[in-house]
Amino acid sequence: MIYFSSLPYKYSNIYVIKENDFVTRLFLNDSSFSYFYEEFKPKRNDLILEDEITQLAEYLNRKRKSFNIKFKLLGTNFEKLVWERILSIEYSDVKTYSDIATEIKMISATRAVGNACRKNVLPIIVPCHRVVSKKDLGGFFGKKSEFLTIKSYLLNLERAS
Repeated sequence: MIYFSSLPYKYSNIYVIKENDFVTRLFLNDSSFSYFYEEFKPKRNDLILEDEITQLAEYLNRKRKSFNIKFKLLGTNFEKLVWERILSIEYSDVKTYSDIATEIKMISATRAVGNACRKNVLPIIVPCHRVVSKKDLGGFFGKKSEFLTIKSYLLNLERAS
C-alpha cells in the first residue's frame, strides 16, 4: 500500500510518500504531487507518516539539522552513489557538482552529478539543495524558477540557523 501525508510550507505543500515502511518520494509542490497521485492513487494517512512530517516541520522551523527517517533510494547505481555522497554534506554546508564528482572518483562526471541531483526523489532528506554550480545556484529539478526559489530558500534557512 502507498500512503501520503502533507505539510504546508512557504511555497506550497510538501508531500511525503511511504511504501512498505520506507519513505520513497517527497514532492515540494502540489503540481508535482498531482501527477504521482493520478497514477498511483496513494491513500492519505497522517498517522502512519506522523513522525516524518514532524521531522520535516522541525527542519523547516530550524529545530532539526538531520533526519531519522527510513527511506529507500530509487535510482540507478550511479544516482545512488551520488545521493549517498550528498547525504554526507553537513547541514548548511555547500559543495559543487564537481566536488561531488571528485569525491566519488569520477572527475569528468560533473554534468552527470547534476543530472542525478535533478532526479533525486527525496529532496530535503537527500539534501541536493546543498549542491551548487561553481558560478551560481545551478539547478534544482531542472532550471524552473519556482524550484530555484525553493533551493535558495532551503539554503538560506540552513544558513540562518
